[in-house]
Amino acid sequence: MTIRFVFRQPVLVREIRWTNLTDPVRFERNYRAKGLLVSAQGAPEQVPLELQDSTGLQVLPYLVPTETNWVEIAIVSAYQARVIQGQIVRELAIADIGLWRETRSAIRALEGPVSRRVAAGL
Repeated sequence: MTIRFVFRQPVLVREIRWTNLTDPVRFERNYRAKGLLVSAQGAPEQVPLELQDSTGLQVLPYLVPTETNWVEIAIVSAYQARVIQGQIVRELAIADIGLWRETRSAIRALEGPVSRRVAAGL
């Protein structure tokens, strides 16, 4: 699965803010993203990142060396879903994905996060 963020004007991306489900039962019952491969327009290479198998917010540093009009996050591996009370869910336990970014013209005033709510099925 690949998630693409597109920006109206070029931005400098500073970090990825990945939020998993916070309910522990729902979290364990779903597959959970583990390995990510992040790419951006103008970046010299894709960057592998790994998420912890935990609920809630995880902040991943990701500095794009140049302004970009898009960022793609590919989920390349996942933690196995667990059977709980006889149920398993074939979805990813993602609540939100945000990018902390700034524009070149507004570097002195941090522009803030952009996020995408995700309803992801495997």
